[in-house]
Amino acid sequence: MNENISETPLSLFDSAALKTIVSGGLTVGVMDCLAATINAGRRGVTFSQVWQYVASGLLGKESPGYGWKSVALGLLIHFFIAFTVTTIYYLASRRLPFLVQQTLLCGVLYGIAVYFVMGYVVSPLSAAAKLSFSVSSLLTGLFIHIICVGLPIALIVRRFAKSS
Repeated sequence: MNENISETPLSLFDSAALKTIVSGGLTVGVMDCLAATINAGRRGVTFSQVWQYVASGLLGKESPGYGWKSVALGLLIHFFIAFTVTTIYYLASRRLPFLVQQTLLCGVLYGIAVYFVMGYVVSPLSAAAKLSFSVSSLLTGLFIHIICVGLPIALIVRRFAKSS
């Protein structure tokens, strides 16, 4: 591992950066997609409804009327966010070596941070309908974001940091 990571130039276009971001973005995108779909399915919400809801952040309440186009848009938005949060963690890890050195703690904290930013900043600023709050949904959301977002990103960034 590069012992002096903070002196590594910030570039998204070198092969190590691209491998890390693509691996992390795809992994997190798929894991969180499955978790969201399964969790919603437990409540009787269909696959298409989950991703039409995500698309409603841009399309508003007309999202279901676009059918599978809004499902595709919802998935595209979801993966855009997965790649964005991976890129943010990767870039931060180049300047803050403890993000690689304390992988588990930082991964858990990052998953929690992503949950709160998405739920209390991004979602309220979108056109999506506001979801009702419950302790159960809070705990489930935190669990999913820790296991499917924060930890995978931190572990993938650590793995590729060791190989660079």
